[in-house]
Order: sequence, then C-alpha cells, then structure tokens
Amino acid sequence: MTPVTISATAMGGLDIRTADGRVAALAVVDDQGHVLDSGPQLAERIWTTALDCYENFLFAEGALRVFVPDASQTEPHAEADK
Repeated sequence: MTPVTISATAMGGLDIRTADGRVAALAVVDDQGHVLDSGPQLAERIWTTALDCYENFLFAEGALRVFVPDASQTEPHAEADK
C-alpha cells in the first residue's frame, strides 16, 4: 500500500495526501473489493460524524456545556419593513 497522510483542521475538514503530496480521496470498500462510495462528499460525512462523536464525548465528560439565555435577557430582533 502507498502511504498516505490524513490531517484535519477545524474549519477545513479532512485533507488526504499521498506520500508525494498529491491529493487523495477516501473510499468505502466492501469485503469483495467493490467501491461503495468515495470522494469529497464521503470525506465530509466522515468529518461530520467524527465531530459529532467528539462533541457527544465532551458533553458526557462535562467539558462542554450549552448555555441558552432566558427570553428576558435576549435582545429583541428588529423586523424588516414590509
């Protein structure tokens, strides 16, 4: 197998490269060698799944919390002229 480098950034998602720096793609391959899915849309789904899993882990550990102000503390939104 040709070695690959997989890296990621928070805003850029996954980046997959061959050993010589060329862009590569992820693929889902079944046990018979058939490619079931590949390309940027698959990488995006994998990235989103990984982030969701990590977020759930942080919530479970108590390291991540969501605070929603009550309605009396929110600023009123201006309505557009009709």
